[in-house]
Amino acid sequence: MARRWIRLALLPCLAAALSAQAPTEKGRLGIPLSELLKPWTGDLDGMVERRLIRILTTYSRTQYFVSSGIPRGTVYDQGKLFEAELNRQLQTKHLTVNVQFIPLSRDELLRRFFHRSSPAVTLTGVK
Repeated sequence: MARRWIRLALLPCLAAALSAQAPTEKGRLGIPLSELLKPWTGDLDGMVERRLIRILTTYSRTQYFVSSGIPRGTVYDQGKLFEAELNRQLQTKHLTVNVQFIPLSRDELLRRFFHRSSPAVTLTGVK
């Protein structure tokens, strides 16, 4: 009898956990993920026109990591400082330029680097 009550009590918790972990179609900025990952080349003027700057990075204990759902690290801090300074210089009010971080494996980052993307990574210790 007690097992049945435990199972019934855990059922809503399981359902809530599954729905909370479900991937979404849109990223943090409300931009579809397919749009974020679509190849694009251009200069800063083009990125400002799109109002989006993508920063490719790798997961690292110091460069970029997510702790309790909050992005952190030196790449994240520098990217957010760049975003704030760029918006200050451009005097954007409500239509700000946003920085979106895209973490990749080191191999994928190097592959994209040689295909004209701009990675923010320190390549120390790579053989």
